[in-house]
Amino acid sequence: MKWCLIFLIDLKSVSRGYASMDYEFLEFRAADLIKLDIMVNGDRVDALSLIVHRSNSISKGRELASKMRSLYQGKCLMLLFNLQLEQI
Repeated sequence: MKWCLIFLIDLKSVSRGYASMDYEFLEFRAADLIKLDIMVNGDRVDALSLIVHRSNSISKGRELASKMRSLYQGKCLMLLFNLQLEQI
């Protein structure tokens, strides 16, 4: 999915926004997805919630928490970031 998004961004950049891509839906497929919640100081923040594949959940959660820590590192706030996984 990531390569598709990169391709579309490159396509729009090269064509200065005039290009588009046509696609056709084939089918729904079952996947092992879970909801990844980010909790700040014990409170769940819905805006930071993601639905991810179970195999990527820990790495995605750590990546997001690391980015949040780096954003707030210089601030005078003491924040605690936690991850919570839920079965969908």
